[in-house]
Amino acid sequence: MIHQEEIENVVREVLRLIDYEKQPKKSKLLVLHQESEKSFQQIDRLKRYWDLKQIPFSYHGIPSGFQHAVFLEVGQDLLVKAALGIADSPESIHFSKLMYQEYRVDFVLDDHLSWIIESVENGTNENKYLQKLVQYKMQLQDFGVHFYPLSAIIPNEKISSITQSDTIRDQHTLPETLLTKEMVEKWKMKSIHIHPKTIITPLARDIAKEKGITIKFMNQNEG
Repeated sequence: MIHQEEIENVVREVLRLIDYEKQPKKSKLLVLHQESEKSFQQIDRLKRYWDLKQIPFSYHGIPSGFQHAVFLEVGQDLLVKAALGIADSPESIHFSKLMYQEYRVDFVLDDHLSWIIESVENGTNENKYLQKLVQYKMQLQDFGVHFYPLSAIIPNEKISSITQSDTIRDQHTLPETLLTKEMVEKWKMKSIHIHPKTIITPLARDIAKEKGITIKFMNQNEG
């Protein structure tokens, strides 16, 4: 005899596979980095949203099948050399190759240079040295290079699923396609409004009955 928990697990897995098939195909992104702890953390975040291939600056060659590349933690050395067309370091050589191949190139600057993103040529800063760095940035923009903070490359993260949350939001409407016993156990209200196509597992119904929670279909009679 099949237990209700086994049925619930099967339903959950089927819906997970359906949701996976519905997900839009990720765009390809080539990420070049200096193998620092911060770079690897940034790569982990990018992987959620991109079909990503990451290579360290020390890697020789450019993988095929990409047209968009991002350099992480870009420092002053690469900024200046890229603007002047100098290719004598691993990262500047990679940059040169990508520009020859007409890649879209984005720079994510390191913390020491992040101020440049908001700077404009002939701004209020009277420091001639800093003005020169801004000019290098603008030269690269003329080449087609984009300067972004990492957050501009990472879309807003979706609100965590209720099954992954420690607490349920204080609201009546459930936005999920599957209502499980775990969700009902955490539910704080006296009614749950669900969409007509939401699947209710048998255990979820039992727990709702025990807690006195009414399950209602939106625009329909009670479920």
